[in-house]
Amino acid sequence: MKYSLKQVPNQIQLTIQLPLTDLAQAADQRKAQLQAASAKLIQKYQWQVAREPQIKTVRENSGILEILCTVDLLPEMIVPENMDLQIEAPELALPQEQDLMERIQALQIRFGETKPSQTAADWGDLVRIDWIGICQNDLIPLSPKAGFFMLLHQEPWASPLAATLIGAQAGDSRIYTETLPQDHPYLPWRGQSAEYHIYVESVQNLTVPPHQYLAQAAGLGSDFDTLLSHLHQEIRDQNQTRWRQNIQQRLMKQILKSCQGKVPEYWIEAGLAAWWQESDATQLVEMQDHLPIASAFLKAGQKNWQVHSYLAQKIKQDLSFQLLLNSLAERNPDGLKEAEITQTLEAVGAPLNMNSELVWNALQRDGQTQLFLNQIRLEKASRWLLKQAQIRCGEQILPLSSGFSQKS
Repeated sequence: MKYSLKQVPNQIQLTIQLPLTDLAQAADQRKAQLQAASAKLIQKYQWQVAREPQIKTVRENSGILEILCTVDLLPEMIVPENMDLQIEAPELALPQEQDLMERIQALQIRFGETKPSQTAADWGDLVRIDWIGICQNDLIPLSPKAGFFMLLHQEPWASPLAATLIGAQAGDSRIYTETLPQDHPYLPWRGQSAEYHIYVESVQNLTVPPHQYLAQAAGLGSDFDTLLSHLHQEIRDQNQTRWRQNIQQRLMKQILKSCQGKVPEYWIEAGLAAWWQESDATQLVEMQDHLPIASAFLKAGQKNWQVHSYLAQKIKQDLSFQLLLNSLAERNPDGLKEAEITQTLEAVGAPLNMNSELVWNALQRDGQTQLFLNQIRLEKASRWLLKQAQIRCGEQILPLSSGFSQKS
């Protein structure tokens, strides 16, 4: 393998030449080989990459394949030696009855018996719907949902949308109207009327299993009280995780005020494009045969998000956090230990019944090893930052663990 490299701000451009005789004919196999070749150079030079390298073929000539590999690097962020690590403790949310009921309802849907309804939708039925939110003739970002299941019930915390679907049959359309909140991130829409265009894919009768069976089916005990206890603890754990994340974000926002560095604009643009594709674009494609308005929004593409600057701000903030954590990771003289890498590989592989070696091989095949290692570095820096924080509750300084022992 021959290569040359050119460095520009925050980017390395690699020109790599490989003999065609060393490459597979199958497109997917060849792609993996090219990714492996670029990954080898990334590891050799220990570049801190921002995303998966972009590879494109330049030419094939005299038995040689020439490719251009663009490697985006993490820009430098200058972090002060003495950081302000004092933060006021956010509120730790406690489990609420609604949280428990929503989880029980999810288990009822998962383990209950369903059959197609021979009549119009009624209370207790399970409906599958597509929906799109619209305000002032424009798409509400992140509102499209395709194949969304909803149990029609009359609990106090039930969505008002449920009443709109009573009497609907598969193939019907509905429009649900509501007023957007006064704290909506897009100022011109605050307090404005929004329409949700709904298509009913199916209506099913749901037979809910007995409470005792529900606990057993979920593997969460043999009786309903034990099930409630497990669900209550799950909610506590989830709230505590959010509490930690809240502290971390507040802390990083505070530190960033005294840092020097800038997120490249093309990073933000690329992040927005990826977010659009994996969220609204994907959902709109799935529902365009049912809701004609979806096709119009899909044709407009990312322009649907153009006026919503808060989306770009969210991307910019997340990328700024990444740069900050990278700078903190570079201060750590220990680096990554083999045990830390293995532990993370095992955690990733467990749901897939893959051991750490198989996960690592898969990452190597896809050219993702350096990105994976960088993610572990950033997570380690994040944990270090949280340990250094002085969390204040009034005049009292709390250890981080105190948030995990508050009584409910």
